[in-house]
Amino acid sequence: MNVRGIYDQCFGPIPDGTVYKDPAGFSGRTVDLRPQLKSYHWANLKALATTSGGIGTAGQALVPIFVDPSIVDQERRETPMREIIPRVSNMGITADWNERTAKGDASSKLEDAPLADNDDTYDRYTLPIRYYYSIGRVTGPLQAAMPAGTFEDYTTTQFPNAKSLETAARTADLAVREEIDIISGNPGGTFTAGGATTTDTCYDANSALASAQSGIKDQISDENQDDQAGAAITLDDVNDLINLCWEDGGRPSVLLTDGRTVTDLKALMSQQLRIAPSTSVAWGFQTVAFEGPRGTLPMIQSQVVRTTAGAGSGTIFASKSILALDMAHIENRILQDYTYEPLAKTNDSDKFMVKYYGAVCVKGVNTSDATSFHGSIIDIA
Repeated sequence: MNVRGIYDQCFGPIPDGTVYKDPAGFSGRTVDLRPQLKSYHWANLKALATTSGGIGTAGQALVPIFVDPSIVDQERRETPMREIIPRVSNMGITADWNERTAKGDASSKLEDAPLADNDDTYDRYTLPIRYYYSIGRVTGPLQAAMPAGTFEDYTTTQFPNAKSLETAARTADLAVREEIDIISGNPGGTFTAGGATTTDTCYDANSALASAQSGIKDQISDENQDDQAGAAITLDDVNDLINLCWEDGGRPSVLLTDGRTVTDLKALMSQQLRIAPSTSVAWGFQTVAFEGPRGTLPMIQSQVVRTTAGAGSGTIFASKSILALDMAHIENRILQDYTYEPLAKTNDSDKFMVKYYGAVCVKGVNTSDATSFHGSIIDIA
C-alpha cells in the first residue's frame, strides 16, 4: 500500500503532524486549513466537462440547448409601392371614376359670329375590387410550448406567443402579395408569387384566370412605350420617356424599375455628371435620383419585378423595364383594409385570416387616342 500517496491525497504538501483544525485553540493557535485542503482534494478529482453525462437530446446531457429567440425572415421583400400609393376608401365592389377624354376647345371669332357649342367627351372607368386572404393556424401544443421572441422582417416585431408570430408572418405575406399585384409584377429568381397563376383573386396580368382587374403595368397599356428590343438603356432613353409623358399632360414623379437597371443608370449618371444624385423621399429613406428634363425623380427599386435581360422579344412583364409614373393619378381604392378575423374552431388549434379588399387605379390613360400621363421602357438588356 502506498501510504505516502494516500497521505498526499488527503493533506497535500503540509508536513506530518501539522494541526489543520483547532477552532477552540487547544493547541495554542487558532487554525483551519480545511478550505485549502478541500481545494486540493477537488483538484485531484476528475473535472466535469461538456461531455459529462453522455449524449442527451440534440447535444450533451448536462448542457441544455439555448435557441436564439430572434427569427429572421429569409423570404422578406420590400413593399415600397404599397406604402407610397395613396389608400383611398371605396364604397361598393367596384372602383369608378370619370375622366375628360376629349375637349371641345375654344376659338377666336369675328364680331357677332355664330356661337356653336364646344362639346367635351367624358368617359366612365371602372375596376372590380379584389379580395385578398392570408390564412394562419396555430395548434394548442405549440401555443403552450413556444416561448416569446422577435420576428425580424425589415422591422422587428416582438411576439409574446406562437399565435402572434403566425399573425405577423401572415400579414407580411399579404403585404408582399399586394405589392406584386399592384405592380403586376413577375418575380424571378428564388422568389415565387404564390398562387397567383391558379386563382382568380389578384390583379396580376400573368394569372391564367385574371379578369378585367389589372395592376399598374397592365393599366398603363402600351401608350408612351419604348421597346428597347434587347438594347442597353441610355440616359437619353429615360429623358425621352419623361418628355413623352409630359407632352401628354402628365407630370411623372417617380421611376419604377428593378435594382439592376438602377445600377446601370447610376453608372451612366456618374460618367456624365461625375456624381449619382440621391434624394430623400416621403416614406423616410434615401434613394438614387434621376436628373431628368422635368427635374429630380426618385427611382423606386422593386424586388418583385423581373431582372431578366431583354433579348429582343421581351414584354413589360418578362424582362427588365422602367415605368415613369405620375403618382398624383394613381391610388389604391380600399373597400376594407387589413383586418384580422378568427375562423371556426374545429380542433385543438386557432385558425384565422388576415384579409383586405382593394384595387389599384391608374388614371390619365386614354387608349383611344394613345395618350397617357404615364409610360414605360421595356425589353431592356
